[in-house]
Amino acid sequence: MYKNAKLENLQTCLIYLINNKNDNILKLGFGAGREIEFLLKKGYKNIYGIEGSEKFLELVKEELKNKNENIANDLYYSVLPEINIPEGIKFDLIFSTFVWNHLPEIMYERTVKNITNLLKFNGKVLIAYSLNNNENQEITRYNINEKYLIELFEKYGMELSKEEKMKGSYKIDDNEISENSFDFKVLVFNKKKN
Repeated sequence: MYKNAKLENLQTCLIYLINNKNDNILKLGFGAGREIEFLLKKGYKNIYGIEGSEKFLELVKEELKNKNENIANDLYYSVLPEINIPEGIKFDLIFSTFVWNHLPEIMYERTVKNITNLLKFNGKVLIAYSLNNNENQEITRYNINEKYLIELFEKYGMELSKEEKMKGSYKIDDNEISENSFDFKVLVFNKKKN
């Protein structure tokens, strides 16, 4: 499902937020690597990622070694709220797709604080989360407390600049004839201007 999701409107939003191909970009919870591969194909060079599943981490590292030898070295095992990457790296954009659906509310503040500490002066954050929490009953999914999440980003120096509902679709496998659609929401935050 992860690789087969169609998220063209989300990808368009990502491209709009990235100022140039050399921006430092961090993907939180890269899963099967869909967005990382998309950004590589578009020519973005400084892409980093963290993933809480060792299985996905090794799978994506192996797949990407042949496509871009540097990117495999910039993918790290880390479970939110921790963001374990080498010290001193700051990001122009930090984004996550459907990761917040796996975080209990008690982890929000530490995660937000860790994200905002890794941003450059004019950094941005994009969060996409599913509005359909029944997609896969095998995985624990939480409803998002959007109001609290926005309040936390504001507390740590960010302001909400975009809020939009979007649609995506996926096929469980390539043999499936029809696509399953789902709704998701995108929140974009910018660093507050002093």
